[in-house]
Amino acid sequence: MVKPGDTFGRLTTKEPIAGGKNWLCTCECGKETKASKWHLEHGKRRSCGCRIKRQTPTCKTCQQEKPRSEFYQRKDGRLQSGHCKQCTIKKMVEKERQDRFKTINHYGGKCACCGETSIEFLSIDHIDGGGNQHRKKENIKNMAKWLKKNNYPTGFRILCRNCNFSYGAYGYCPHQVAPPRLPTKAARRNPHGPPRTSE
Repeated sequence: MVKPGDTFGRLTTKEPIAGGKNWLCTCECGKETKASKWHLEHGKRRSCGCRIKRQTPTCKTCQQEKPRSEFYQRKDGRLQSGHCKQCTIKKMVEKERQDRFKTINHYGGKCACCGETSIEFLSIDHIDGGGNQHRKKENIKNMAKWLKKNNYPTGFRILCRNCNFSYGAYGYCPHQVAPPRLPTKAARRNPHGPPRTSE
């Protein structure tokens, strides 16, 4: 039973609100805050957040003590997770890299045009084109993640960046089709042919 004047850690109850489910409390630092009755009774809430802010947390991944500014925090000052920003970003990058590897391997693991297998050079291509429109329509920020989420649909292939650029810019790739001959220097000077002679 929570009563006015009860102390829970650094909090002192002042008056009930919301029918007694929540209590208005005063913290030792002088700040007023709201806390649920259940959290107070079960020791889940013991300050307004000032006690937490003074602590120097340890990252669960790198096991280093770092200031709170090195962690992502909620609005009330609590940490979003026990991992520092640097380790969180590393995990996100590694997760995206693994999704990309799985997607590339699912669609053959090599360039469908020239056979390039170095994964650093490979990219995901829309076979029928329209990649920009598709990304905008589906609001796709990570194509590999979207393909994995949608069970790897058909209509996609793997191309190296050279072949992908050639198909996008010219509509063909020199590995498959002989490129058109460039005009000679003389033809570039006079693209309309030699001048007519008057009879």
